Amino acid sequence: HAFFTQTCVKEDAVQAAWKPTFSRVLDAAQQRGMFWMDTHNKPWLNQPAGDDQNKKAPDAVASARDGFPIHELVIAFHDNKASAPSGFSRDDQGKLFAYCVLVLEYYQRTRPFMPCSLFDGKYAQCFRVTRSRHPLQHPFYVDRSPVLDLSKPQDAQLYAAFLMDFD
Repeated sequence: HAFFTQTCVKEDAVQAAWKPTFSRVLDAAQQRGMFWMDTHNKPWLNQPAGDDQNKKAPDAVASARDGFPIHELVIAFHDNKASAPSGFSRDDQGKLFAYCVLVLEYYQRTRPFMPCSLFDGKYAQCFRVTRSRHPLQHPFYVDRSPVLDLSKPQDAQLYAAFLMDFD
């Protein structure tokens, strides 16, 4: 796979490159029944009784079927972010986790976790937002991978595996 050799500066450049960069991986995921869709600037995610003006738009969604995402069939979320020298910000992570929590809380109430990832052109990080066994204290918690440097073959393979399989 041809990954960027330098971290991108603007989120627009990252967004434009994500799908073409991972096209072979996303094609392989589709063969396994996971359809990654570009949902950047296509707000569709909100609370069932929420304000339609407040819909959210993660950059990409994996679904169990092709076509516009259905909340109950969402498999994973992804967001592209502008590069940051110290890694992904808490704000970037928090927005990503909010997508996962929204679907787990309102649309997939029995699903135990939701995988998600961030990408900035060179680096990626994978997460799993999981329901807590103590929902009154902390309803969800997050497991995270180390930040992956996709210019390294092993890290690139790990991220490709994440995009293809969430077992």
